[in-house]
This record gives sequence, structure tokens and C-alpha cells, in this order.
Amino acid sequence: MGIDFFAGKEISSCGRIDESLSAAGRIKGGQVLLKYPSVGATENLMIAASRCEEKTVIINAAREPEICDLQSFLQKCGVNISGAGSPIITIQGTVKPNKKILHRVIPDRIEACTYITCASLCGNDVYIKNCDPRYVSLLLKLLRRCGATLECSADAVRVRKNITADSFKKQQFIKTGPHPMTATDMQPLLTVLTACTGCFCAIEETVFSNRFKHVDELCRMGAKLFVSGNFILCSGAAKLKPSIVYASDLRCGAALLVASLCADGVSVVSDPCDYIMRGYNTPEKKLAGAEAYIVKLT
Repeated sequence: MGIDFFAGKEISSCGRIDESLSAAGRIKGGQVLLKYPSVGATENLMIAASRCEEKTVIINAAREPEICDLQSFLQKCGVNISGAGSPIITIQGTVKPNKKILHRVIPDRIEACTYITCASLCGNDVYIKNCDPRYVSLLLKLLRRCGATLECSADAVRVRKNITADSFKKQQFIKTGPHPMTATDMQPLLTVLTACTGCFCAIEETVFSNRFKHVDELCRMGAKLFVSGNFILCSGAAKLKPSIVYASDLRCGAALLVASLCADGVSVVSDPCDYIMRGYNTPEKKLAGAEAYIVKLT
């Protein structure tokens, strides 16, 4: 994660970074080059660097909106930090925050993307509130290309017309990657979209080599999908049928939940590890506002 850099030795073990940093004593700044622009690594480095007296420069930093939001929080705490949203972040730290502050964390953009995608597939004039269109602009652009009619305000997105197999002129190609590319967390949802409409000819996954478990579950529901290397390919739109499917992770579970709402009948999403509830707060209640019928079985 780059945290070891600050003390000049390995200080993170068993995930207990906070105690390790304290045990290491005074930590030093410097220049950190990330091999990959990881969001978690960038956030950890920003927070650790805020405790350094020297200047720290993070090169090849992640550029996601959450990075900009963390910078805003640290600035309110009195940390001299700049560059979030670009590949280079500079931090002139301070030993301790110099004042109490109030900060509102930005809305979860992947959760917003989930509901927008769901509404674009099976909704009927759905209004998604507390959603900043700036943070989901790439998805909105993709959905409009596929035929969705969307309206945006400062903090909401309205889906006026959903996507069908006949609503787009030509298929699209998607490639996941670090921001501002398509987020890998969106890939399973976009796989559902292409399974139902055929709007994407191929989806290339470049972040996680094994993020394809949802494909087999969607095929149980009748999707015409197959995996080749790090590509998900679609041979045409399919009318999904109800089935019993298994959520192997958070984003897989969310995708299967959306797919079940697209199927004509009762489906069961088996989620013994509560993956979905870990990333979504009461989705059954929120989707009930769009007339979806979901029952959480215990």
C-alpha cells in the first residue's frame, strides 16, 4: 500500500496500520510512486502523509471523486494538500488536526449507478435522488447512447425512457479501468444491461482478472454470454427467466438483483454472506419506491 515507505521499514502487519504507525514513531515524507492508481492505496497514503511534517508527493495517484472528497476533508482539518483529481497529489502534513470540522461525504456513486441502470432496464419514469450527475456522467453517456432518456438536476437523475433491444443504433464496446474510465465495479451491472438488450458487443475487464462469476449465474437465467480471456462477449439480447442464483461477491449480488427484477417471475438471489447488504443500505425499500417487490429472507 505504500505505508511502509513512511517509516523506511515494514510497519503494516495483519492490517493494523494505525497502531503500526504509532509504534514506528515519527513518520517521514517523500515521494511515492504507485505502480497502479489504486483508490485504497491513494487514500491511505493521503491520510498517513497528513501526519508528516515534511512534504509528500504521490505520483500516479487515483483520480476518483472519492479522492477529491478526501482532499476536501483533510483541507478542512488543516492539512495543506492539493492535486486530487490529477495523477500527482502533494501533501504538506501537520501532526494533528487543528480544529473540529463538519464534513458531508459524497453520495455513493456506484450505488447510484446501480439504481440508474436498474431503472434504465425495467423502470418507468424513475427519479433517483441524492445523486450528483457529475460523478456518474460516464454511465449517463453510455445509457443515452443505448437509447435511454435521462434528465439531470443538481442532485438527481430521472430516467424517463428505458432501454430495449431496439432502442440503439449500434453496439458499444466497454473497457474497464481506473478513473475516468469505466469503473470495474460497474462491469457486472453493464453485463446485465448487455444481456437484456445486446447493447454492448464486448466488455473488457482490465482491473480484476477473475471478475466473471456473475456471467455463469446470468446464463442460468438465459443470458447469451460467454467469457473469452478477459472479455465478456454477447451473442444477442435475451429475455431473462426467473431462477435461483448465487451472489459470490458484492457487485455480483447487485447485478443479479437487477437481473432478477428484469426477469418475468420470482427469482431467488442466494446471498449467505450478506454481500449485497454490505454495500447497499436497504435496497429492498429503495426499489420498492419504483414498485419493485423484494423480500429479504433471513
